[in-house]
Amino acid sequence: MKRLNRIAADHLQSAARMGVKPEDLSFQLVIDWLRQHAEGKNPTLRSCGDEILDYLHQALIDDLLLEPANILLATRTGRDSIRYDAMDPAFWLECLDLFETALSESQ
Repeated sequence: MKRLNRIAADHLQSAARMGVKPEDLSFQLVIDWLRQHAEGKNPTLRSCGDEILDYLHQALIDDLLLEPANILLATRTGRDSIRYDAMDPAFWLECLDLFETALSESQ
């Protein structure tokens, strides 16, 4: 969760530098897209009608989409060996649920 919150904070700072108010950035739109992707669907990002917001949403998706592969589960496979696996989709969906809750509580 710390990593997701840090990414969100970084994107809010970037948005502010571009003159975008925090409330204009739709984390819900991004979370919905990520959730559909994790469920194996082929989501499309709905345009907000503003090129800057569309860019910011896509950039946020791009950064968050990397997280399941960046957080590895270490499994000991032998005395001297460890296998590293990316986060499975079910766990990622749980993370997105917690992220969504944290964002809604902070507003």
